[in-house]
Amino acid sequence: MPTATPPRRLGSPEDVDFELVQDVIPVEARPSIVSYMERASVLVAGGGYWTDPYTGSDLPYAEMTDGTYIWSAPWAFLVGRYGVQLPADFLAHMQALEFEPPEISDEELDQIGDAEGL
Repeated sequence: MPTATPPRRLGSPEDVDFELVQDVIPVEARPSIVSYMERASVLVAGGGYWTDPYTGSDLPYAEMTDGTYIWSAPWAFLVGRYGVQLPADFLAHMQALEFEPPEISDEELDQIGDAEGL
């Protein structure tokens, strides 16, 4: 089973062995999750590609944040296309915000990027 670094709380260590389990997120729940993940703030744009673990296709790379969590942009695609599992705490966080990512200032993004070494 393929693995990847999942969305994680800012400042927490990366878990590179998170298994990409398909069809965990129901089809009807995916649009709200994908929308949240895509509308969050871009922390770092570009810098290469992620490889779709199921097709081998290249997916544009970016780091996204909502000020509490950080994730690679292709996660939104993986959720939308395959319904891959996300960490339960991240799902609960998005639900608590009613799937509306908060606005983050450029200054805050710079601080987050510095703290994350990006």
